[in-house]
Amino acid sequence: KVDFELAPNELAEPGEKSIYICITSPDGYMLSADEMIVFSFEGDDMMASAMRKVDYENQSVPVSIFYDGASFEKGTYKVDIYIDGRHSGSQESYFE
Repeated sequence: KVDFELAPNELAEPGEKSIYICITSPDGYMLSADEMIVFSFEGDDMMASAMRKVDYENQSVPVSIFYDGASFEKGTYKVDIYIDGRHSGSQESYFE
């Protein structure tokens, strides 16, 4: 589960947002879902580990996105978040 918060942003258009997460394993491979999830980033098609649609009205919105795929092995994983075709953040987490 990936948790984060969409913060208020006066420049962002309100409405439904498609949020994609890409999870990279400790050995450098991106984890993929059972069904292929494709999105566009800077003119290229990319694969996502999971996605969720959120109704955004320029107010703070807590978001949880669940990855339902292969089990995790020990190591450091990187999560990248993409919203509206933009890279919106990343974080690394270590799993035992």
